Amino acid sequence: MNRKLFWKLCLSISLITMALVYLVSELSLKIENQMSYLGETEKSVLQGYRDEADQLLSSGDRDALYNWLEAVQSKEGTFATVIEVSISEVVPVGHADYRPVEARVGRLLSYPLHLHHENPLIEMPLSDGRHSLVIRVPDHMMPGSLWPTTHLLLHMALPLILMVLFSFVLYRHLMRPLGKLELATRQFSQGNYAARVSPELNGRSDELGRLALTFDEMATRVGTLVESQRHLLHDLSHELRTPLQRIELCLEIDKTSHYSRLKKETRQMRKLVEDTLTLAWLQNESPELRNETVDLVGLLEAIADDTQFEYPDRHLRLSLPDELLIADSSEKALNMALENIIRNAMRHSPEGGTVEISVALHDQFCEVVVTDQGEGVPDDCLDKIFKPFFRVDKSRDRGAGGFGLGLALAKRQLEGVAGSVRAENNTRQGLRMLINLPVSA
Repeated sequence: MNRKLFWKLCLSISLITMALVYLVSELSLKIENQMSYLGETEKSVLQGYRDEADQLLSSGDRDALYNWLEAVQSKEGTFATVIEVSISEVVPVGHADYRPVEARVGRLLSYPLHLHHENPLIEMPLSDGRHSLVIRVPDHMMPGSLWPTTHLLLHMALPLILMVLFSFVLYRHLMRPLGKLELATRQFSQGNYAARVSPELNGRSDELGRLALTFDEMATRVGTLVESQRHLLHDLSHELRTPLQRIELCLEIDKTSHYSRLKKETRQMRKLVEDTLTLAWLQNESPELRNETVDLVGLLEAIADDTQFEYPDRHLRLSLPDELLIADSSEKALNMALENIIRNAMRHSPEGGTVEISVALHDQFCEVVVTDQGEGVPDDCLDKIFKPFFRVDKSRDRGAGGFGLGLALAKRQLEGVAGSVRAENNTRQGLRMLINLPVSA
């Protein structure tokens, strides 16, 4: 299996780690070395002490030199003295391997100092060539006071900044193709079956490139499948409606003894096919049916008249405002959805029962509540009743001419006009359907 991205990440992380270690090490050495030298001000002070010691030694006043050394030590809080160094060489001067020896007690002013050890001694030769002023560097003159902070920045802040920059570059390298894939996936889920990723990732042959190719192959297959289903539904609609219409025409002409039963079955088959095709269209296309302004009050009154005529043994009580307009909606979708819900409530209410329809207006939406006096629905079935072909009491619904598609269709149609519907059991008896619809401002 090709693991190009894996090796690319391993190599890049290894290289950046090695480069970071090398950079921090070299910078630390260089900066520490630069901080190890005495400043020019401190050098001037120490050279001034050397000149004063030279004058006092030249004057021959040893007591004054002693008192001056005591004063310097007290002032600087350090050790200071004047020494005379004599060297006796064992090797004869004329020996072939002879090298002149230069003995020193302390460092010269131009030498670097150790920042991590005790304050060093500085030796400054006097003018007679035999004596030297030796002084331990005072604490306040020691260089490298900023070294702890600098060391902390070099070993923590600098690696952190560089790793953040590297992580950002790595993130962009990985997230760019993933972002393209996310965009294509979103477009595909919204119905753009022509969305592809490969053209956006030209030349990429790692795991992400292969993922893009796999997505494109999947999109091609799914898009082809969806298109074939669309054609199938179209063909099914044409092939089924035509023979059903012919059957109805034949039944109108041939008055057989089974005429009423055949006509009823035929109409049920036709309604089933039409509802199934409508539901499949709503599920596959997810259309936005929002191009009309609907008079909700007038629509509910018309539906109430039709259902009251269909169920004369039930009562229908309306509680509606004088006028209510639903903007950006669809009269056909609302009519079918509300009619299915109200007819369902009437069908499941007992003879003499009452179905109540009320409308409550809120800020930017209204709530239509349809309450029946039926047997209600088990709590675990309140969501399932909106699924296609689901029936709580299959024998009862089938006998009433239902196929379990009415509420499923109503839910999809309401979603098409930016509405929603949910069910809950009434506290006393029956079922309440709560429909939310957006209204004009």
